[in-house]
Amino acid sequence: MSIWTLTFAVTAILLVGIAVDFGGRVAAQQQAADAARQSARAGGQPIDRAAAMQGRGGSTTPEQAAEAARTHLAGYEDVTGTVSVVDPTTIEVTTHANHETTFLRLIGITQLTATSSATSRVVTVQEGTEQ
Repeated sequence: MSIWTLTFAVTAILLVGIAVDFGGRVAAQQQAADAARQSARAGGQPIDRAAAMQGRGGSTTPEQAAEAARTHLAGYEDVTGTVSVVDPTTIEVTTHANHETTFLRLIGITQLTATSSATSRVVTVQEGTEQ
């Protein structure tokens, strides 16, 4: 009976440990996805106010959008990432977040990595029509 109990206890601890560590990875994945989406969104925020007020559209350049996204991304403590200009109207934000394991460390896995990406298009729209 004691061998069965010991085997069951070790198995239960391993299963709970795996659930805890992979739960932490899910949280890291959500954090990476949020940082990617919010940074891409922030990239679409800067506008040329003078041009917009004169009716010439207020679009920013993709380089300005990428810089705004980088600035926003830098505000995340536990997330790293890159921002790149894909084409003349699109930026892409790719993020990485890590979860330091607790139980999987016992078998040599010290961290689990989560990656996410999001894109943002920078365009001018006047009266509902993309310019």
